[in-house]
Amino acid sequence: LIKSLEESGHLEDTVIIGFTDHYAYGIQDKQRLLEESGVGNMLLVEKTPCFIWSADGPDMDVDKILNTSDLLPTVLNLFGAESDYRYLGQDAFDENYPGYAIFQDHSWLTRYGRYDAGRDHYESFVDTGNDEMYVAGVNWLVDQKFTYSKLILRTDFYQKLWDDAGLWEQQSDEPAEESPGAADPVPPAE
Repeated sequence: LIKSLEESGHLEDTVIIGFTDHYAYGIQDKQRLLEESGVGNMLLVEKTPCFIWSADGPDMDVDKILNTSDLLPTVLNLFGAESDYRYLGQDAFDENYPGYAIFQDHSWLTRYGRYDAGRDHYESFVDTGNDEMYVAGVNWLVDQKFTYSKLILRTDFYQKLWDDAGLWEQQSDEPAEESPGAADPVPPAE
């Protein structure tokens, strides 16, 4: 890919983002899965690789726990883009953002500990001084994130955002003019 981008003259204006959204579900042997994931607990197998690369980008490592919703705010920061919009995720390079991962069943993982919602069990990595209050606070945050996500879908938020910004034009039944070099249009359904 890099060679192809370089040969086509697009290497300098390309950013590549790679991530996996889950562990290898096909591995049935849990012990092997833990070994391959480099972790000691099944909740931690969700630890998956991610990278953001550009030819002139800085070499930086982030060792905090992040989730995929953190990608957009992080990329915007790397591009120096300003945005008034509040994202579900946060910039990975924000020193005030401790990072966390939330799972579909409302379990979560932070640098302080992990919470298994199915068992209603918290395992502390670091003494927070009041684990009960900490768990209640993170559980509230998790519930808020799920609520926001549902509202985004239920209200078609992104469509409204595009409409308000004038970015979405009403589609016409008329075929669009084909730009030079464009791929063959899909034939109309009969």
